[in-house]
Amino acid sequence: MTAAEAAAARWDQGPRPFYEVWYLIAVAPSSGDGLWIRYTLLNPLDDRAGAGATLWFGYTCRAEPTRSFAITSDFARERFRAPQGALDLRFGDLPDANTGQLAPQSGGAIGGASAALLRDGQMRGAIAPSSATGGHGAAWDLSFAGDAATGQLDGEARRGADREAHRLMPAWLRRFSDRRTALTIPYPRLHATGEVTVDGRRLDLDRAPGHLAHHWGRERAEAWDWAHCAHFDEDPDAVVEALAPLLAGGRLRLTFVNLHLRDRILRCERPAEVLRNRSSSGLGWWRFAAHEGRTRVEVELTVAPDLLLPFTYLSPSYQPSRCWNTQIADCQVRLFEDGREIRALRSHGKASAEMHRSRCDQIPYESWAHGRAAALVLR
Repeated sequence: MTAAEAAAARWDQGPRPFYEVWYLIAVAPSSGDGLWIRYTLLNPLDDRAGAGATLWFGYTCRAEPTRSFAITSDFARERFRAPQGALDLRFGDLPDANTGQLAPQSGGAIGGASAALLRDGQMRGAIAPSSATGGHGAAWDLSFAGDAATGQLDGEARRGADREAHRLMPAWLRRFSDRRTALTIPYPRLHATGEVTVDGRRLDLDRAPGHLAHHWGRERAEAWDWAHCAHFDEDPDAVVEALAPLLAGGRLRLTFVNLHLRDRILRCERPAEVLRNRSSSGLGWWRFAAHEGRTRVEVELTVAPDLLLPFTYLSPSYQPSRCWNTQIADCQVRLFEDGREIRALRSHGKASAEMHRSRCDQIPYESWAHGRAAALVLR
């Protein structure tokens, strides 16, 4: 699956329960602040509250965590477009992409309204400040491009690594899971350039590191831990992806880890290895341990709890679930062969992670967030 194929819209324009998500995560190089811009569909033709399309903007301020926020803007079914088979999303009314110019006003409105578009390599939009956003507003006008790997893989493996988007489930499981939900990363490592306005303050991005993901399906897993990092000091080609979904009605947790290095690719996902893999998480930390043959991969991510953003997701069955997310975690990856450490990778402030649970009491130290900004209902 190429990046273009992985990013193309899957909604068939029909009425059945369905969700679809595109998001870009980037870290501002000058400040270390985190950005998460999200375009979503939820039961697009339904008339129930929460259905339709939603634009969402999340901002994590590293220096002043109290300035962090997440806001949303909803669009009824006559106010968005998501043609199947292409990446050409339009939410609300924007100037023509070829002739119009994004003009953020105070707080980030475009002509006083919320609107956005997403195309391959281009992301533009704004959420106007209002009482629903707590007075926060944001706007963005970004271009992005994926980085090709340059490492030491043999010719056939390198061509495949450069051409294909990453999948977060092994092929043997996707035969079953794709009927319910599919997870892809069209651009596992990218750089974003352009302008972002946050509460009237302009951030200029010049090759900000990040990634772009695309998920879709009829229903979500009950819970999961997830992590992604693609910007390591020791290996500029390295990408680590980890996913631990809770399946079978909450009775089974599986852990998958993929590690793309300059000289090899480790996919810790064969059935026998998945049985050995383990993961755990808490408020501000994630740990994954996985195996491929004689090699063990350990992944650890950490972030200060006040640099997490809390959300409440809404599933296609309209069930709310709780989530904590960071775009600016630290990440360490260690490789062992026969118990001996052979390599270590480190990334400071450029890793993403999420802890998602169906009930608030399943998240450790939930009480820490009491009194902070209320969770948002997102698609």
